[in-house]
Amino acid sequence: MTTYDFIVIGGGRAGFSALAPVAASGERTALIDHGAIGGLCSLNGCNPKKVLVRSSEVVEELSNALRFGVDVSGMHAEWGRVIDRKETFTGGVTEQSEQMLRDMGTDLIHGAPRFIGSDRLVVGDEEYHASAFVIATGSIPRPLDFPGAEHVRSTDDILALRTVPEHLVCIGAGVVAFEFGQVFARLGSRVTILARDPALAGAEEEMVAALLDYSRELGIEVVSVESVAEVRDSGGGVCGCISRRRDVRRDRGKLRSERGRACCLARRAGSGCRGGSYGRAWSCGDALSAEREQRRGVRGR
Repeated sequence: MTTYDFIVIGGGRAGFSALAPVAASGERTALIDHGAIGGLCSLNGCNPKKVLVRSSEVVEELSNALRFGVDVSGMHAEWGRVIDRKETFTGGVTEQSEQMLRDMGTDLIHGAPRFIGSDRLVVGDEEYHASAFVIATGSIPRPLDFPGAEHVRSTDDILALRTVPEHLVCIGAGVVAFEFGQVFARLGSRVTILARDPALAGAEEEMVAALLDYSRELGIEVVSVESVAEVRDSGGGVCGCISRRRDVRRDRGKLRSERGRACCLARRAGSGCRGGSYGRAWSCGDALSAEREQRRGVRGR
C-alpha cells in the first residue's frame, strides 16, 4: 500500500486547482485519472469549440460580402482543415498537464479508482491510502436508453467530425445544442433541435428570445417533443431519428432525418470512482451533483 497526504481524482481544471496549493505546501500528493488529463474545456469543450465557432462565423460573414461589393463566389469551408487547426490547440494539452504534475512533485496514477474505505482506494491491483481526497471527475455523455442509441454521437465525436452533415439532429435544447447547431447551420446544414424542455431552460427570457430569433434566421428548427422513440441506421453513416412530438397525435408525430447525423448533446456528472465509504472525500464541479444523487453520503464543498 502506498500512502499519500492528499489524492485528487480527476485531471481537469478543478482537480489541478485543488491539488496545486497542497502540493506547494510540501504534502505528498497524487492525481488519479483513467484517461488523458487536461480537462474537458481544454480537450473536448470550450477551447476547441471556439475554433469551430469562429470558422463558421467567417463563412457567414463571407456569405454576406456581396452586400458590401465584395464577390467571394465559390467560397467554401474545407472542414477537415478546420479540424486540423483545432487539433493544434488540443494536441499538447495532456503532455503539458503531465509536466505540470512532475514540476509539482505529484504522482500521476492511471486507472479507474474504487474506494474500499473512508481513507483508502484501489486502482487495479494497487492500494492507496490518503488523509483526504477530492473527487473532480467532471462529466460524461448521458447514457441513452432508446432503440438505436448506439448510432447517436456525442459532443466529443462532433468535435472530430471532418465532413459537414447534410442534416444534423440535436437531441436536447441546451446551450451546447445551440452552439453546435449554429456552427453547422452557418455551414449549410439543415439543423433540427429536439426539445423536451423549453429551450435554454433557466436562462433569461429576453436572452432566450433573441437567441431563438437568430437561430431561426440561420434556418434552425426547434421541435418540441416528449421523447426520442428510436434512431435508425439507414446505411452509409446516415441515421433517421424518430421522436414523439408534443401537442400532436402520436401517429403523426414522427420526425425523420433522412440524411444526416443524430447527435446527443446532453451530459451527466460522471464519477470515475466506485464503491465504499466516502468519509474523507470532497466533491467539486460536475462530480458534486453526481455524488449528491448517487452517494448522498458525500460532503460537498
